[in-house]
Amino acid sequence: MEDEIYMIGGFTGWRKEFIENVPNVNFDNPINNNQSSIARLITDDMGAASIKSSLAYIEKNKRLGTMSYAELGTARAAGKPIISVDENEIKDSILEHICSYDFQTKEDCYKFLSDNPKLISKYNPIQKINKTKSKEPCKNVLLCGFDRLPEIENSNMFLTQDKMRYAIEDFSKENDLLVVNFDKGKKHSPEGLFLMGLAYKTEIPIVLLEGNEIPYPPLVGLARRVMVGKNRFNHLNEYLTNLKSQHIEDESMVYYNLMKKFNK
Repeated sequence: MEDEIYMIGGFTGWRKEFIENVPNVNFDNPINNNQSSIARLITDDMGAASIKSSLAYIEKNKRLGTMSYAELGTARAAGKPIISVDENEIKDSILEHICSYDFQTKEDCYKFLSDNPKLISKYNPIQKINKTKSKEPCKNVLLCGFDRLPEIENSNMFLTQDKMRYAIEDFSKENDLLVVNFDKGKKHSPEGLFLMGLAYKTEIPIVLLEGNEIPYPPLVGLARRVMVGKNRFNHLNEYLTNLKSQHIEDESMVYYNLMKKFNK
């Protein structure tokens, strides 16, 4: 077994139970990660999910935490083994499709891990393709969380609404940019969070649209650009209309002009 297993899920005390009941396993508990800045927190959390096996736990009548889905996206993109313990009768559809090991109860998982198994992933890593390194046009934009397509004037850009397909091996080849919208007053959708984790690990730039005036800080740390509030769709339309390549020389001027126009 690997040196450590990264623990993914809400902070409800279950991590302590696993640590006490399976003393032969070294668990990486994210409660110990650096909280002094979002940059340091993201580095610790997403870094661990990308290099270690993961254990994701869902308590009965609960769902995973907000960043849990992003961490799972990164773990899946890295091709690492994922252990699922989902106590709900209706299983979490994302976790169900990406896990390599599946258990109904903590006790069953305790027994499995106590035998010190070698953990093997069902999936290969997804290729990293950094879309900010070249002057190639940004053509394929994947959208998640939109009721309708943005109104842009960019004939070279193709916008696709995500339907949460799970054949994701070509994620980085098929997509140049991910745009995720979260509406005000609603829980962050697991699909959008998971895609952010995939994009983060495969180095596909992320534009985050947040309906709430005060965004959830770790999500901001995953994104390249952030647009907040009721006018965010107008800002996105302007951004996508003018975006050609995602190279820093080109994209930075688009965003600078966006700030100049709307920050008055």
